[in-house]
Amino acid sequence: MKIAIICNGYPPSAPSMSFIHARVKQYTELGHEVMAFVRPTDNLEGSSYHENVKIVQKNITETIKEINFFGPDALAVHAPHRWSMKVASNLNFPLVSWIHGHEALYINTYEKEVRFYKRLFFGAYDLQKFYKLRKFLSKCSAVIYVSRWMKESTENNLKMINPNSFIIPNSVNTRLFDFNLKRNEKKRDENSKFKGISVRNLTSLKYGLDIAIKAYANLKETDLTIVGTGFLEQELRALIKKVNANVNIIVEKVDHDKMPHLLKNYDYFVAPSRLEAQGVAMCEAMSMGLPVVATTVGGIPEFVTHGEEGYLVPPENPQALREAVIKLVKHPNFEKLSRNSAKKIQNICSPENTIRKEIEIMQNAGGDKHVKNT
Repeated sequence: MKIAIICNGYPPSAPSMSFIHARVKQYTELGHEVMAFVRPTDNLEGSSYHENVKIVQKNITETIKEINFFGPDALAVHAPHRWSMKVASNLNFPLVSWIHGHEALYINTYEKEVRFYKRLFFGAYDLQKFYKLRKFLSKCSAVIYVSRWMKESTENNLKMINPNSFIIPNSVNTRLFDFNLKRNEKKRDENSKFKGISVRNLTSLKYGLDIAIKAYANLKETDLTIVGTGFLEQELRALIKKVNANVNIIVEKVDHDKMPHLLKNYDYFVAPSRLEAQGVAMCEAMSMGLPVVATTVGGIPEFVTHGEEGYLVPPENPQALREAVIKLVKHPNFEKLSRNSAKKIQNICSPENTIRKEIEIMQNAGGDKHVKNT
């Protein structure tokens, strides 16, 4: 099968899109031919390769020509935006769209304060965005959402239901993020502290890292390492100093295939998000056996059951997060939480439960497309 991936960004220039490349590699492992077509940027245009995947970054007209020449069996549009929707709408191939998050949500839903004039501007922008997305999804043979919450939010915001819709979480390569990699490490010293990690993009308040820092203020029982890059670094460092938090920031872009070697050095994962459709980094950590302390927002409760794989707390609540972290590191059967975490992700996010379903949907794409209004 030939698959044309159409998206706004792609590694290595857009490391946050590693979840798209991860599924592409698994498509190719199953014998499918894949090309990625990405919106061009000022400093990146033309064709290139990333781990044997051809990436085309050209203007709309040239991209349409390239896709027609490739002759895909299906177009896979991830997080539809103006550029990708325009490209896909000018092609006559079966169309499947993935809804990942911001493209179907209101802007600043996670910010504590937004001035009135900004609310007016963003409100108008959102209405226009939803109108275009609704029109585009009505043309799709199938729509895939990464969580039940994402599906319900999209349908509510767009006031539409696509009957050919599916809930399939972003896949976790459970062979790469292997539970045994963590278990095979040397047994911890009984006197050593548990170490928490949060791998986050330091460019958005939605990940709630400021909440985590406040939760770790003067915390002696454990510590937290934040790994990521972005313009919020200095602001977060200042907050760490202000509240005397037991938190360290490592400014580093970690290649996706190197992430397991980072995670194996830590004991649990912290996800204090204000907004999260799934939480791929969290799920990858769970696959390796890291229990989680996370918030009850978005799709997170679909992947973490309170008391089974870790603990869930309300958002915007440093004290609740702190208490849950202490409870986790003092849990009398921490290893059970660890095993539960790996098993949960194996059951719902492994390639056997995700990638093959995606392929089947693309193979069956076509047919009648009817959109129901709500």
